[in-house]
Amino acid sequence: AFKMKAYKISNKSNWVGNILNLEENEKIIYLSKFDKTIEQYLIITKLGKIKGLNSSIMKSITENRSKAIIQLDKGDIVQGFRPFKNKDEEIITIVSSEGKVLKFPSKNVGILKGGNTKGSKAITLYENEFVSRLNVSLSEEDTLIVVSDIGKAKKTMLKDIPTKKRGQRPIIFYNQDKVNGNVIGAEIISDEKKEAVMLITEKGNVTIIKI
Repeated sequence: AFKMKAYKISNKSNWVGNILNLEENEKIIYLSKFDKTIEQYLIITKLGKIKGLNSSIMKSITENRSKAIIQLDKGDIVQGFRPFKNKDEEIITIVSSEGKVLKFPSKNVGILKGGNTKGSKAITLYENEFVSRLNVSLSEEDTLIVVSDIGKAKKTMLKDIPTKKRGQRPIIFYNQDKVNGNVIGAEIISDEKKEAVMLITEKGNVTIIKI
């Protein structure tokens, strides 16, 4: 993780890499405002390790210096990073590259105050399968929607997805084939708030749909 004050970034076209001093072959995967009111974060890796982080770790990062917040196994990378507010009541959903989903309560994830340690097993994956998306929700009444690369989608209320334990195998949620395409994204939406999703194609076309 890396923290810096926005006003120190010039309005001119500076390379962000020159500001952050990234290691060779290292890439940025997440950008967020630093919100001091957030107390916990979740981080998940491509190979299915998850870790809960107390915000004290973020607050301890010295400006303009990076700090390792998770130890990675060989070949693994960070795949998702999410703030969350209520450790005991939120619902975690993980969608895999094969269109499968695992749902479990956030209380299954320990919140650590220490920094550079390994995460716990979040999901059991098959060979060549990896974590695609991490989502957090406060209500079983919310809806999980997945979208494929050819424009097909499936949505299901969280209460209709079986709750399992952290580390178990996911269930089949979206059948990937030539007809249905491959899952490229998953999001939690609230019917109560009448939220919409935004889809962007590789040609730069944008569509906003109320689900």
